[in-house]
Amino acid sequence: MDALRLALCAFCLALLAPSAALHAQAPRPQTDRAVVQVSPFPAGGAFALSSARGPVTLEGMRGKVVLLFFGYVTCPDICPMTLANLQQAVARLSPDERRQVQVAFVTVDPERDTPAILAEYTAAFDLPAVGLTGTPEQIAELAGRYAAQYQRVEMPGSALRYAVNHSAAVYLIDPGGRLRLLLRHTAPPARFADEIRRLLKAANG
Repeated sequence: MDALRLALCAFCLALLAPSAALHAQAPRPQTDRAVVQVSPFPAGGAFALSSARGPVTLEGMRGKVVLLFFGYVTCPDICPMTLANLQQAVARLSPDERRQVQVAFVTVDPERDTPAILAEYTAAFDLPAVGLTGTPEQIAELAGRYAAQYQRVEMPGSALRYAVNHSAAVYLIDPGGRLRLLLRHTAPPARFADEIRRLLKAANG
């Protein structure tokens, strides 16, 4: 199992490795390794998915900076690492700033991740987070618009039966619902906090 975890981690990080063929819509210094460079910049856009508390839409999150992340509950390392990183980032914000942030954890394993399971998983982190799911078709369509990648990998003989390799960008959506930036899941918590404040300032200025 340790070998599988290492392989999954390597796969996920490889998907986000810098490439000369990729660049952001708004160019940033090449030394800015916290930013995921994607070309063309993802369209992003609205979504309507299910959670333990009922339907959730991006429209319903207007007025908040949304940190969108694609993952799954039995992910061995990337997902808990990312949510722990976001927890540290949000802890750096003032109470008023925290009220204007929403983490949206979208599963890429809708077969296993029910709304109840997602709610229990996200509740393990001190975050304003909601776990979201939908039909396989809904998830695939949304992932396509956000340039997220994932692939099911069968695991014969394992109790888990399969794993899901997936990319690990965190999508920062401004209070108006527009996708503005992709940060690596390993970006420092301070960087996440700074970008959240920047988006809030731009929206409230």
